[in-house]
Amino acid sequence: MRYFDGRITRDEEQQLRLFIDASAENRSAFQAWEDEWQRAWHADESTERAWLALQSHIERASQDEALKTLSQNTSILSVVRLLPLWQKLAAVAVMLLLLTLSATAALRFASQREGDMVACTAPSGSQSEVLLPDGSKVRLNAGSTLRYRTSFDKKDRRVELVGEGWFEVTKHDGAPFTVETRGYDVVVKGTKFDVSAYEDDRYVTTTLAEGSVEIQTSADRLLLKPGESVRLDLESGLLEKSQTQTEAQSWTEGRLTYDAITLDELSKILSRKYNVRIHIADNTLRSTQFAVSLQNEESIDDVMKALNRIVPMNVVRKGRDIYLNR
Repeated sequence: MRYFDGRITRDEEQQLRLFIDASAENRSAFQAWEDEWQRAWHADESTERAWLALQSHIERASQDEALKTLSQNTSILSVVRLLPLWQKLAAVAVMLLLLTLSATAALRFASQREGDMVACTAPSGSQSEVLLPDGSKVRLNAGSTLRYRTSFDKKDRRVELVGEGWFEVTKHDGAPFTVETRGYDVVVKGTKFDVSAYEDDRYVTTTLAEGSVEIQTSADRLLLKPGESVRLDLESGLLEKSQTQTEAQSWTEGRLTYDAITLDELSKILSRKYNVRIHIADNTLRSTQFAVSLQNEESIDDVMKALNRIVPMNVVRKGRDIYLNR
């Protein structure tokens, strides 16, 4: 567990990266190690203070410039504001590395332009956690990006989402928190909710777990209560509100549960979750609707076998490409 403790050497990390990239099974094994370490790890006060200091430092820095500098000093991961769980846990080690930044880099940080954007991304096959400057937390699902300005503060709280995110918003009186999507804005004060707005999806969906949110389009205003969901059909422009029985945050716990979903919709979710490409040639097969519940972090091959029992079809896998047909 030297990697998660922040004690790994550069050579050891390179070897670990090669191991992770070698196969889906290796990636799954790494995620299992990470989960085990997280369950056993508890932050002490000094670590939390270091983490808050690191957050403050990064928020004052341009993401692009920070990434350049960090890549010269360490190979610890890809994007400064992409905050996977293990990176947060290794915050003290990162703080020590930040102390070695050059004077030139510090000057670049000091001269950053107000209004620069910070982008946080969870690549396909992974999830990431983002802690915003106001204390709000966002869990990004696979293939998602969250953007916000470096001027984000407790009075001006606005983010842009492409993909899916689970939000736990800290309440600040008189300062609404706004999530901008390509379909509508979600305006809140303090609450827990899920927003799904992928670029290749037909629908933009928001499901409320706690508190209240207002959905704002150019023509409509809808207030959601806990247990309600709103869905915008981007093709027809129809905005619908309904009760939901599905746990909005289930994907954050490795579960997928849908009372009614088409194979086409599910294939997009699975493609992002497992970093594969699922192809469906038959339109009738694509529109087939069913209920599904995945509870145990099954492999993609296990999922395909289970689906084949629900929807009779031929499944052919060639590396990351999976072909489904009658």
